Amino acid sequence: MAAVLELNIDFGAAGNSLSFLGGGWARAEPAFTWATDGESHLTLPRFATPDDYILTLDVIPFLHEPELPFQRLIVSVNGTVVGSSVVTRPSLLGYRIPNALAGSAERVLITLQHPDAARPID
Repeated sequence: MAAVLELNIDFGAAGNSLSFLGGGWARAEPAFTWATDGESHLTLPRFATPDDYILTLDVIPFLHEPELPFQRLIVSVNGTVVGSSVVTRPSLLGYRIPNALAGSAERVLITLQHPDAARPID
């Protein structure tokens, strides 16, 4: 079966991300939006079909060698962790969302925990 893109969220200033952003986000810049503090949220509409889905995230970590050589990312769906990654460079990450976590929910809450969050100004 071929993969089908169900929803694409553009985090640039001219993108469509405002409809999906919860807390933990800075104001959008031309090509991206910074996640802030230790946690950020996305709220997605109910999934169209009762299937498993793949959440893909195109991320660019803020790094500062040698103090901050990587960023950890923990991804949860409706309160259940679905995966984690250690990010050391721009990456395309994928996480499976089982239908059991999101199939009957009115909305799907994606929580992104970034315990190594740091601000460039610091």
